[in-house]
Amino acid sequence: MDLNQTLALCASVCEDCAAVGFSRIQYGTLKKWWPTDRDYADVCSLTAKVLMLSSELDYTRLLNCEKACRMCAEVCSGYDQEHCRICAKVCLRCADICRSYYQKLTH
Repeated sequence: MDLNQTLALCASVCEDCAAVGFSRIQYGTLKKWWPTDRDYADVCSLTAKVLMLSSELDYTRLLNCEKACRMCAEVCSGYDQEHCRICAKVCLRCADICRSYYQKLTH
């Protein structure tokens, strides 16, 4: 899977996780988590768009995306729901791939 596919998958999984979490907000759970998950999905989506559109990429965007993915994984790993575990796993993988691409492009 290439970087753009990974970013798109990560954004999709975060959005799905946020959608499930949103329904749980009505019942008083996951209140802290839902807004941040949406933000992390936006970071992945924006990074993918910039990568596709720009020939002169500011590669630090990859580091920002990596950081957002690691933060999302940390938040989601604090919950026991399956959608949160999946989101955490996908976000960690995306973070690793962002770091790997950054290192390849800057060294």
